[in-house]
Amino acid sequence: MTFKLSSLFGSSKEALPAAGGNYSRDTPSPRYLELSKVYATMHDEGRPDVDHSAGETFDGRSLEPHIDVIAKLLKSSGSTSVLDYGSGKGKLYQPRPDSSEERCKRLPAWEGAEITCYDPGYDPFSELPDAKFDAVISTDVVEHIPELDIPWILDEIFGRAEKQIYVVAACYPAKKILPDGSNAHCTVKQPAWWIEQMEGAAKRRGQVAWTLCTQSKSFFSFEHRSSLRKPGTKTLYFTG
Repeated sequence: MTFKLSSLFGSSKEALPAAGGNYSRDTPSPRYLELSKVYATMHDEGRPDVDHSAGETFDGRSLEPHIDVIAKLLKSSGSTSVLDYGSGKGKLYQPRPDSSEERCKRLPAWEGAEITCYDPGYDPFSELPDAKFDAVISTDVVEHIPELDIPWILDEIFGRAEKQIYVVAACYPAKKILPDGSNAHCTVKQPAWWIEQMEGAAKRRGQVAWTLCTQSKSFFSFEHRSSLRKPGTKTLYFTG
């Protein structure tokens, strides 16, 4: 497998991906089950302790910085159906006029693509569609998944895509602390590790074109050239 890199990442190396044991959707890790309950409660009740309403909690607005990039990928691959895997409440989307299902959405920037929302913590979108889609996108998701569950989660993403996959991985701890005191980003890895994960899923589930967007905190980033002392986010893209 070869990769096109938008720029070079650091030379530090990490171990190959965890095998994941026998974990799967039917038998996820104990920590995955714990976090599922935490996220479902936060979807329903919000975070009163930090003054966040249920409607503001995991509302899906983290998709916004990726809309234009995804639009280009959809157009170049001829994708007209999209699964948003881990969509949150999908607040950036509009209802699809040809469907009465709440999970069926549209987004003008994606030129008529039919979008289906899936999020296990949000009851209206909690059922994973047993279908194939031209494209599967997943933003603000994988870093929230326990490390041992990453392989089967990516297998689900790859197994539902016909043409294109877009995954975003944050490579830094979150500001958000969960009610149980843990950091919301429970799997924090370097870009090289996430590339290995994507490559492994592609080998197991089929050679679908994929794009991995990694975001790292750095004291230098192109977004913060004028204030080098201010930590910023460095975004890298990898394709396979």
